[in-house]
Amino acid sequence: LYKKYKQADARQKAVELGVQALLRDRIVQSYYHYEERGWITLHGLENVNAMYKEYHALGGNGTVTALVNTIHELEVRDDKRPASQA
Repeated sequence: LYKKYKQADARQKAVELGVQALLRDRIVQSYYHYEERGWITLHGLENVNAMYKEYHALGGNGTVTALVNTIHELEVRDDKRPASQA
């Protein structure tokens, strides 16, 4: 019984680390996408915030926090038109 518990515990830890890695990847990809573009949609910002909340809850580190803080500094727009045409 103890062996099965340890196996289940190890699997759960692996799942948590896998989800954390996927969230980190998506946040990093979002950072590069929006930083290159120079602005972010409200929906995109909400997605980044939701991913970061769960990433942090899983024990994420400060490197991603710095990226999210940079994302928060971007202009938020609701359409794809350049600011000069809005």
